[in-house]
Amino acid sequence: MVLFGGVGDVAPGVTKFTISTIKPSFGAGIRFRIDELQKLDLRLDVGFGRDTQGFYFSINQAF
Repeated sequence: MVLFGGVGDVAPGVTKFTISTIKPSFGAGIRFRIDELQKLDLRLDVGFGRDTQGFYFSINQAF
């Protein structure tokens, strides 16, 4: 199981960033190793941000 969080924003220049426009995000997920030899993982996450949320599913290999 995983918990994650972050903050971010986009601005036209480094000096244009402001605390009031930074967008937080957070979520939780679960990982399953479905093939140990190939290191193939199944990922299921749910994430939340300001006025949005999402469900994420992926199958990938660790490199």
